[in-house]
Amino acid sequence: MAAFRNQTPLPNIRHARNGSECRVGPYSLDGMDTTTGTVYEFHGCAFHGCPKCYPGPVQDVQHKHPYDPSRSMRDLYQKTQERHRRLQEQYGMQTIRVMWECELEEERRHDQEMDEFLQGLEDQQWPAPEPLMPRNAFFDGRTNAIQLLVNESVEDMRYIDVVSLYPYICKYGTFPIKEPTIVTQPDQHQWQQYEGLIQCSVLPPRGLYHPVLPFRRKQKLVFALCRSCVDEHMQQGEIAEYQPCEHTDEQRAWVGTFVTLELKKAVTLGYKVLKVYEVWHWKEFSTYDPEAKTGGLFTGYINHYLKKKMESSGYPDTCYTEEDKTRFGNDVYDTEGIRLDPASIKPNKGMRAFSKLQLNTAWGKFGQRDNFPKTEYITEPSVYFEKMLDVTQTVRDVQLVNDNMVLMETLKKEEHVAP
Repeated sequence: MAAFRNQTPLPNIRHARNGSECRVGPYSLDGMDTTTGTVYEFHGCAFHGCPKCYPGPVQDVQHKHPYDPSRSMRDLYQKTQERHRRLQEQYGMQTIRVMWECELEEERRHDQEMDEFLQGLEDQQWPAPEPLMPRNAFFDGRTNAIQLLVNESVEDMRYIDVVSLYPYICKYGTFPIKEPTIVTQPDQHQWQQYEGLIQCSVLPPRGLYHPVLPFRRKQKLVFALCRSCVDEHMQQGEIAEYQPCEHTDEQRAWVGTFVTLELKKAVTLGYKVLKVYEVWHWKEFSTYDPEAKTGGLFTGYINHYLKKKMESSGYPDTCYTEEDKTRFGNDVYDTEGIRLDPASIKPNKGMRAFSKLQLNTAWGKFGQRDNFPKTEYITEPSVYFEKMLDVTQTVRDVQLVNDNMVLMETLKKEEHVAP
């Protein structure tokens, strides 16, 4: 049962929680020991025609497929057996370990420890988050008002705007390269050895003026020091009168996915990492070296359009002489590693706007959502029913166009969107 509990060190079993399910021919396997070739399968009784739950003639007469009444439970069981046969004979999977849903329920009735473990997952009393999704660590851009109301006697109001933030990060930021090592049983006490993404539960400090780690509630990104306070305020539907937080540490903490660099900074400001669930660890990174003027994942792209932007902006107003212009070009090279073409340095509003757009939208394009609704016209009944029964997507809308055609809108379920 260790393979199903995932509590103790396991053999090299690859599954959905440590990368992705192995695919052999047309089949996705629940689990597979990559060293021995042992296949692990968990079968729901109603979906695979369990011979214990639906024995003998009952498989044909009394029980039909839950989504397709034209098929019997015997059909399901035979299809399952055919799957196992092909895995062994056609694809060389010699050992297939199968657990049926009813067998698991029977074991739960006789194994209190297992039952409590699984019940904790179901009730979410034991934190059991979904597999790490990289997008959950991407919190988009944000703005913040430190003070919402000022007295009319205040003469100066100030704001901070980081110039060219997106291009700067793309050029000077550190980016992982190649594939990560996915760690599903990370060292709880040595998590700072990892570099990449960490899914963990965190406890924020009390009284920190600028919280570091955000979380989402009702599609809103909030920076707060108590999860329960945010939940209570949102339930009231308005900003309630300020009350000191009296929640326990357990009520204040939350589970999130963070970049290790961000998490390490938060720890220096009083955050505590309570438990680490999963880590995507990278060994290689790409960073721009301003001294050698080499490296960086997006350096070539950023330099190309930054050069266009600076040339089409013309010389600064402080450049009066040829010596000033030469000094300006040298300063740009020393600072950014970009050689400007003196003949091309002249105001061009159109080119400047285009170059600026290219610089600022690169970050947004790479951060774009990867799950959009799909709309299609369907004329074949088989295609219609296939999509209606597809458990990997949600049918959002179906409209009858005419007697021979429907318009269907579908959306992939988040757990089935490839990271």
